[in-house]
Amino acid sequence: MPSLLEARYAHIIPGLVEAWGSADQFERCIGTLFFDSRWDRKGWPADARAELQFLQALHRTASAEQYPRR
Repeated sequence: MPSLLEARYAHIIPGLVEAWGSADQFERCIGTLFFDSRWDRKGWPADARAELQFLQALHRTASAEQYPRR
């Protein structure tokens, strides 16, 4: 069963997959999804935003050694 992002926003999956494993690349990729420079966008629906935030948290946990300690 595909995730919500896979089902409704399949075009963003390749970028996330390619960036996975690199803190710099992943944060840059997810940042462009959260903060779009095109002002005509309305943002993500709550369920899609929650899934993106989950993936960001999962990546930060899985690649913790690449992130600066707080």
